[in-house]
Amino acid sequence: MKDTYKKIIRHGARFAIAVGLIAYVVSQIDFTDLLTTLKESNIATLVGAVVLLAFQPAFGALRWRLLLRIQDIHLKFLEALRLTYIGIFFNNCMPSSIGGDAVKAYYIAKQSHRKAESVVAIFVDRLVGISGLIILGGVAAIFTIRDADKRLAHLIIGVTLVALFGPLLLFYSRRLRKALRVKRLVQRLPFPGFLQKVERAIFVYRYHKAVILLAFGYTWLTQALGILTIWVIGRAVGANAGLHLCFLYMPVVWLVWVLPISVNGLGTADATFLYFFNASVLGVYAGRASEIALATILLFRVVQFIIALPGGVLYALRRTDISTRQMQRELADLTLPEPTDDE
Repeated sequence: MKDTYKKIIRHGARFAIAVGLIAYVVSQIDFTDLLTTLKESNIATLVGAVVLLAFQPAFGALRWRLLLRIQDIHLKFLEALRLTYIGIFFNNCMPSSIGGDAVKAYYIAKQSHRKAESVVAIFVDRLVGISGLIILGGVAAIFTIRDADKRLAHLIIGVTLVALFGPLLLFYSRRLRKALRVKRLVQRLPFPGFLQKVERAIFVYRYHKAVILLAFGYTWLTQALGILTIWVIGRAVGANAGLHLCFLYMPVVWLVWVLPISVNGLGTADATFLYFFNASVLGVYAGRASEIALATILLFRVVQFIIALPGGVLYALRRTDISTRQMQRELADLTLPEPTDDE
C-alpha cells in the first residue's frame, strides 16, 4: 500500500510540474501568431527534417549492437534496429511508466538469459549517448567561450562533463578502486553476487577502447542528426539561428528533457527551449521569438512521433501476452534477483 501511495505522489508531482511549466509556456505566446507560424511553415523543409531524423534509429542500433557484443551478446542488425524502434515508440508515444530502455533491456535479457550484462549494456548505451551529446556541446562552447550571454549554457555543460567523467575515472582507476576498497564495499551491499557480476560487466568496457570510440562516433552522428533536424525545422518556421548555436544549446535542452521530473519531458523541454532560443539566437525580432521557438519544438515532437510510429507496429507484431505492467514486474525480477544462501 505504501508503494502505491508513493507511486501516486511521484506521478502526481511529475504531472503537476508538467502542467505548471506548460502553463508558463502558454503565458509567453500569442496563439494567433503561433497558429500563423505553423500554417506558414515550409512543408518541403519539414519533410526534409523527417528524412534527416529517420536515419537516427539505424545509428542508435549500430551503437547498441557494438556495446552488446562486448558483453558477448550477439544481435543481428535488423533485430537491434527492431528493438531500437520499439524503444523509441515507448519513449515518445506510450503514457506508461516503463521507458524504452527498460523495454529493450527486458527483451534482450529474455533472449540472451544474461541479466546483468543486458542491463549494463543498456546503461552504457545511455551513458555513451549522453556523454557524446555533452561533448558536442563542449566543442560548441569552446567556439563561443568569450560570449558572456552564453555563460549559463557553458556552466551547465562544464558541470555535466565533470559529473559524467569524474565517476568514470574513479571507477576505471585500479589505484583509486583499491584505495577506496570498492570490492569490499560491494560485498557488503544487498545482492553482492549480482552486483559483482554487474561490476565486472561494466569494467570489461575498459579493455575495448577502440569499440567505445566507434560507439562515440555513432553517437555523434546520431546527435548531429537530431540537432540538424531542429535547425531545419527552425528554418521551416522562419528562424535564422546559427547552426553552431544549435550545437551549443540543444545538448542543454536534451539534458533537461531526459530528467525524470516531468511526463516525457512535457513542459521542461519546452520551457528550456524557449529560454535559450530567444530572439537573438533565432535571428528574429522579439515579438515573434516565443511563437517561433514553440513552433519549432512542437514540430520537432511531431517529427519524433512520426519516426516512432514504426516501433508501435513492430511492438504490436512482436507482443506475446505480456502487458507493460507485467513487463515492468519481470524486469524488476531480472535486475534484482532473489538473494541466495551464498549471498
